This record gives sequence, C-alpha cells and structure tokens, in this order.
Amino acid sequence: MATKAPAKSITGNAKNLSTIVELHTEVNELSTELNFKKNMLKEETEILSAESRSIFNIDLGAVGTEEAPEVFGNHEYPVDGRLITVNYKMKAGGLTFTQVGGRSAHEVLPELIGEKEYKKLFVTQTTVKETDEKLEEVHSYRPDLVSHRFDYSKLPDEAKVKLGKEYPEAHTPYVVNEEAYVEAIKDAVTETTVTTGASFIEKVSKLSDESKFKLRDFIRKVLGAKATSAVKVGNIASA
Repeated sequence: MATKAPAKSITGNAKNLSTIVELHTEVNELSTELNFKKNMLKEETEILSAESRSIFNIDLGAVGTEEAPEVFGNHEYPVDGRLITVNYKMKAGGLTFTQVGGRSAHEVLPELIGEKEYKKLFVTQTTVKETDEKLEEVHSYRPDLVSHRFDYSKLPDEAKVKLGKEYPEAHTPYVVNEEAYVEAIKDAVTETTVTTGASFIEKVSKLSDESKFKLRDFIRKVLGAKATSAVKVGNIASA
C-alpha cells in the first residue's frame, strides 16, 4: 500500500479559502439538482415519445390494411410559444434484404413503383458468390478479374516465414472488381441486396399515394421495425 506524501499545513487568504468552499458546495448542490431535473425530463420525454409513436403507428396502419399508409417525419406540439418536435428518422442502410414476397427485391420494387422512385429510396449492391474452384478457373484466363491474397492464418506457425508458393492452400482467390466480373462472366453466381437509402422516411412521405399503396405493407414493416425518434425543444418559427 502506497504511503501518503507528507503535507504542510498553511494558513492562506481566509476570504479566498471560504469562497472556494462555498462555491464547491454550491456546485455539488447544483450538480445534484441538475441530475434530478435531467431524470425528470427523461421520464417526461419518454411519455411524449410513447404517445407520439402510437400516433405514428396509427397513421401507418396495420399490416394487411387496404389503405395507403400516412407517413409523417415530424410530430409538432406547440406549447407556450415554444415548439416540441418528435423527429422520426432511420439510418441509411437501416435495412438490407434480398427478397420481397418470395421474389428478388431488386426486380419487384422497381416494377411496383418505377425505376425513378426506386432509385430514390434504395441502394442496390450485387455481390459475387462463386466457389473458390470457379474463381480459380476464371483467374486462369482473366487474372484482371480474379487475384489471390495470401492468408497466413492457414499456415502453421513454423511455416509462416516460408514462401507462399510452398503452401498453395493459403492462397485465397478473390474478385478484384465485382461490377466488371459480373459483366464479363455471364454465368456468375451472385446475390443482389437492396438497402434502404438516406432520408428514407422523408422520401417515403413524399411518394405518391399510388406508390405508398403499392408498398403499403413493406413500408409498415420497415418503419415499424426501424424508425427511431428524438424529442427536440425549440422556438416556434416566425411567419
């Protein structure tokens, strides 16, 4: 156990010392009160968030309902010259999926709402899913498309200092350029994912009623599962 260094007792400026003690006490008291108020605010905010979420879900409607969902990115509560806003948002890439109704999502969704609207809402990514054997075959005649990376984790410790050529199993083939590979290899095995894009809620809210109707249960499921909210307090904007 470390011993405490010796201390020297000093008589300082009485007014200065008293002020330090007084302010220290006040800061501690204010800090305690601030924490108490923060907890109260958190509790009240959670009540408002729950109330707002209930309205948000009612506007969306129940899955299976034959009506277009209503989507509002903000709920505004004017009070005493101030404005409390519950803002709904969803992170870009909040949901990634491959199928809708048992079909490829990147084929179904553009058919439903048109290519233009589809590109506003979603990001499509195609990934090559070939076997190592197939990649080795492509590498033999298109080394610009498939290369190798040396995986030292597959070597025994004593062999890691040796040349990779002695351990061909440690050479893992990989696709250099996914887009170029898919274009060049017509029978390529791929998987296409669709991801929700940035500002998804805002963009959904601006869709035509026809598009909202066509995507009605999809919108309900996505926003019901992925939309989050934050409460903000500000001033009412002047006209």
